[in-house]
Amino acid sequence: MYYSSPQTRLPLLTINGITPKVNNPSQYLLLLWLAIPVAALAAPLNVFVTVPPLKTFVKTIGGEKIRVSSMIKPGQNPHTFSPTPQQITALANASLYLKSSDLFERAWMSRIRSVNPGMKVVEINPAPNALESDDGQDHHHESDPHFWTNPKTAIAMADAIGNALIAIDPAHADLYKENLNQFTTTLSSVDDQIRHKLRGLKKTTFLVVHPAWSHFANAYNLTQVAIEHEGKPPGGRAMAALIELAKREEISVIITQPQFSQQSAKQLADAIDGEIVTVDPLSLEYQKTLLKMADLIARGAK
Repeated sequence: MYYSSPQTRLPLLTINGITPKVNNPSQYLLLLWLAIPVAALAAPLNVFVTVPPLKTFVKTIGGEKIRVSSMIKPGQNPHTFSPTPQQITALANASLYLKSSDLFERAWMSRIRSVNPGMKVVEINPAPNALESDDGQDHHHESDPHFWTNPKTAIAMADAIGNALIAIDPAHADLYKENLNQFTTTLSSVDDQIRHKLRGLKKTTFLVVHPAWSHFANAYNLTQVAIEHEGKPPGGRAMAALIELAKREEISVIITQPQFSQQSAKQLADAIDGEIVTVDPLSLEYQKTLLKMADLIARGAK
């Protein structure tokens, strides 16, 4: 059935069981816009994560349907971070919080929950028992919460993110599944590329300022040695041991992070005629960062 007018014939339009009278095409277009389901016009869902790499994961999987924010910004130190009042206010409108590690979030998670009791909180770390990371000095170990530096673990985390998004927004489940499948393929490719870069290394020990690469090292049968000890620079004896280690293992590259001082790294680099390179495990450029790390280890081992 059609609306008839001297100018045009328009199909009948029913909204909530009511067929309004339409006198011209302009009125018809307005009613047609009003008839669009609310879900189709809904604003993106607000999702929060703790660290920038996971923001990249969520954005890749959620696309335009998700507005994702990271509590910790690039360059900030998660070990000393505290949420700002602006972030706490923004969390009141969040639909989902994706946790990565209690080592980062334990101090302020209760505060986050209190401002938005209805917000869904999901743990996306597939390995709650963090690896222990060698500090390179007296065999003291500390837990490493940087799980995503292992691409295979990142695949599991991405899967958990996809499931969490589907749970809060089932209307777009097909989109999230498609994006997740593509991202999983990308992460598998990154893993393959890293294995190719590191194949056949005779020396597998690498030096870092802060022990943030334990999961990367474990994934590729490498040994990470950190310069710092519980966030403190090495003393004289510890520095002498690091110099001896670097010379024995023929290590020429020392890897630093923007969140930590380079003073000890410079001292060590001067002693071994080495090179200092900054790689941020908290970077938004996840794939590029891991591939850069592999290149540096391969170069420093030659």
